[in-house]
Amino acid sequence: MGTAEHIIEKICPIISQKVTIKVVYRITSSQMCPIDVEPIFYECLFSSSCSQHNICNKRCLLFQDLDLRWDNVPSTRRCLDLDFKTVILTREESVGMITLNRPEALNALNDELIDELHRAVDIVSADEQTRVLIITGNDKAFCAGGDIKTMINMDPLQVKKYITPIHAVFNKITELPKPTIAAISGFTFGGGVELALTCDFRLAADNAKFGFPEINLGIFPAAGGSQRLPRLVGATKAKELMFTGDTIDASTAFSIGLVNQVVSREELMDSAKRLAKKLSSKPPVAIKMLKQAIHAGLNTDINTGLTIEVEKFCNLFATEDQKEGMAAFIERRKPDFKGK
Repeated sequence: MGTAEHIIEKICPIISQKVTIKVVYRITSSQMCPIDVEPIFYECLFSSSCSQHNICNKRCLLFQDLDLRWDNVPSTRRCLDLDFKTVILTREESVGMITLNRPEALNALNDELIDELHRAVDIVSADEQTRVLIITGNDKAFCAGGDIKTMINMDPLQVKKYITPIHAVFNKITELPKPTIAAISGFTFGGGVELALTCDFRLAADNAKFGFPEINLGIFPAAGGSQRLPRLVGATKAKELMFTGDTIDASTAFSIGLVNQVVSREELMDSAKRLAKKLSSKPPVAIKMLKQAIHAGLNTDINTGLTIEVEKFCNLFATEDQKEGMAAFIERRKPDFKGK
């Protein structure tokens, strides 16, 4: 099995310039041409121009602007090798997956991982074929939190520069207009728990361990933990976890509402994919509107929240999915939602 390259030219609407794209394929047959082969990635050969609009550096992520999407990539191998070193991005049918990939550091958060996570989430957000996102790590660690070796000698301005991009990508995941699932195994500490908190659902393997050890380092959880955790488990339990720095197991995490399910380590990914498949069958626009209504309501008074609810509910009656869903109910058939 080898690779082949194919050159195409497209007009980038953002910079109104012609850009040359090199499409790299993985050969799946004896044909040494881009027919019946699998695209691996797209490389912009004029990165200096494209860097003007922050869409690419060496790898040009022009899927939306140049209609380069995953639609024709076989579901058996939807991996985009966009020079990612610390995350792996894949898609199987309508389910996208971001796997944290710093096993030597227990998937601790450093600048490179955060940057690549930003880029991966942007790709998932722009890809209309992806309806659900799973974020996971490996058996030993989901994410061990911040990289202490990176932070130890920082001053206040340096640590703000470090934490700000983490907040940005965590907020991006939180507000992603698609359901998100954290599939958690092994060590999940500090920023790792905070990453899991950005997801709509959290599934934990029975070997998962959770904790906020920051207090023992003379700091506190500041990648969203001090705000998101109390909203999820209540202020008293959140204070207990963050003030003491204690570690809890998966069953305790379930009992306080930190995770939705606990399954065996061997069943974790299958369970996450089953949930993702179920969610991907739901109407995408309704899911988006519902998620926005819930999030907005949590940050305002109930009357304002109810107003937002009515507005978004009414907007759904301008969608094809609403007509399809109600027609399918009346006709006693399974609806076919298109996300329109």
